[in-house]
Amino acid sequence: MPLRRAALLTLGASCALAVPAVAGAAPSLGALKPCYVSVRTAPKTFDTETVAVSGSGFSPNALIDIAVDGATVATGVQADGAGNLAPGTVKAPVVKSGQRPFTVTATAQGDAGQSASAGALVSELAVRVRPRRASPRRRIRFTGAGFTIAGLPVYAHYVLNGRLRETVRLAPRPTGPCGTFSVRRRQFPFTPRTGRWTVQFDQRPAFSAEPPLVGLLIDVKRVPRTPRR
Repeated sequence: MPLRRAALLTLGASCALAVPAVAGAAPSLGALKPCYVSVRTAPKTFDTETVAVSGSGFSPNALIDIAVDGATVATGVQADGAGNLAPGTVKAPVVKSGQRPFTVTATAQGDAGQSASAGALVSELAVRVRPRRASPRRRIRFTGAGFTIAGLPVYAHYVLNGRLRETVRLAPRPTGPCGTFSVRRRQFPFTPRTGRWTVQFDQRPAFSAEPPLVGLLIDVKRVPRTPRR
């Protein structure tokens, strides 16, 4: 029974609070989330989670350039009269596999000393299975990353012909800042009908097509019986 990955879907934005300005304070950025996700939307295309950026301590009305890992992604963002950088968004960098750290830096134009940085991790959002070919009721290993909602389990929703057939809790709680898990489960917790199944993974107990989520396509085929002699 061949198995292949489905296209991954896009993610929603995150939020961060503006930090109030303090007279004479050095520039600083608001805290970032511990981990953001990078999503494969096509074989060679990725989308990434948005990162909310805010700050304080800049010169009043300064023009600020924003960089991600040293590459400028926004220029001339104006601080207010109190030196606060109003909340805005940039994209986390693409990561195609695993996870890595990244840095967001805000620097005042014409004054490199007026600079502040904040760091976080970025992780792929993915679920993989081993072995990739297995009978429907065989126990296989599911390995995932990018399930970053702390304290919530990972669910698997089994869908055939656009209809939900069953939902199971796949992993109790992902671990680490980037929400990883590795569990052994039956590929199907029930005997499936033949056809092309979508198994959708997310952290919602009720099935929904809203992101963030990731899926696998599984073709269940009838195995011809060997005639008796």
